[in-house]
Amino acid sequence: MPLIVILIVGIFLRPVFTVTLEEGLKNPERYVRFDTDPNYTWAHALKACAMTFGSLTFFHLIVHLVQFLSGGRRR
Repeated sequence: MPLIVILIVGIFLRPVFTVTLEEGLKNPERYVRFDTDPNYTWAHALKACAMTFGSLTFFHLIVHLVQFLSGGRRR
């Protein structure tokens, strides 16, 4: 089974290629797909913090819900 998964992943990853930062900056229309404005960095940081906080809160609530439904108690 793991061999099949490795083969399938290998088939789909064959056309993938990498570009260095230097090569990417030579042709920004093709490789740079984000806003390079410095102020936009703050928007990315705020979104990342909100997503991290949200996912951690969701995980915390799921753990407590499972504990509550299973009848577990704090020791």
